[in-house]
Amino acid sequence: MDEVIASLVDDHWVTIKYSTVENFLASVKADGKAKNIEWPTWKGDMFPQFTDMNEYWSGYYTDDPAFKKRVRDFSSYSQAIGTMYALQSFSSQQASYLISDVKDYFTSATVNYHHDAITGTHFPVVGHGYDELMRKSFLHNDENLASWVVQAAED
Repeated sequence: MDEVIASLVDDHWVTIKYSTVENFLASVKADGKAKNIEWPTWKGDMFPQFTDMNEYWSGYYTDDPAFKKRVRDFSSYSQAIGTMYALQSFSSQQASYLISDVKDYFTSATVNYHHDAITGTHFPVVGHGYDELMRKSFLHNDENLASWVVQAAED
């Protein structure tokens, strides 16, 4: 990346630097203030979901942050399951039967990244189904992960 930046800086009249989103937005805000630019602010919901006459769901980005945290934790745990499966497959004859467990786990994680699930725009009853899917996969694979850790420690 440094070579690309150096090439652009040398060949053009541009300044490029590493930064963060926070610094970038602060710079844009300061530049706008210096030039008397008033940035528009959207206060409504960007993608309301229409369900019935005069009934809209909103909160596309903010609904159910606890669910989003559970999905994120579940996804992290799925990476641990995948890693343990990979290690187990190198050291054990039982790895072939474990693939269906791991596949089910990753399927559960994938379902929860569906646009309706992760955004929180799903109906409450559907959200309970997503949670139940994660719970069942977690409980089932928690036993597998524990046994794999014990076996790895014995090997």
